[in-house]
Amino acid sequence: MAMRLIPQLLVCICLSLTVVVSPAQAVDPTLVYENALPGYTIPAVRDLVVDAAGNAYVVATAYENRTHADILAVKYDPSGSPVWTRYVTGNNHCFGLGIALNSLGDVWLTGWTSATDFPLVGAVDSTLTGNKDGFLMRLAGSDGSITFSTYFGAEAGDDFQGLAIN
Repeated sequence: MAMRLIPQLLVCICLSLTVVVSPAQAVDPTLVYENALPGYTIPAVRDLVVDAAGNAYVVATAYENRTHADILAVKYDPSGSPVWTRYVTGNNHCFGLGIALNSLGDVWLTGWTSATDFPLVGAVDSTLTGNKDGFLMRLAGSDGSITFSTYFGAEAGDDFQGLAIN
């Protein structure tokens, strides 16, 4: 289980459950919500970020068909209801490991993939190089649609573990 402090919130990332507690400084914190998405096997929530309006954005590793890992990104409203989900898959492993928001409300994901058919949009690098490459993906904050996606890598196995935007 990982815990992450966000102003006014304490977020607990468990295997397939996201728990949001507020406020983090309180002696007796109050559970805001907990949520799990039925229908997905989620062995690991990898990262999350909360915007100023209280929406939570989560990136997780999920298995829909159990043959390889896929990426699941979810936007929750402040009450904990899913607003949208984006499932990113390919013909091999895809791991989403980092998530960030920019000032325009776009959702940025990063991680690594060994899929040769990873969904690319406006790619800077459109070829998987080596056994795995890092990736950078932008999702529209309003509906989770992919607006940009590219590989980043060289001959050796590359992966991105986190992401920060200023």
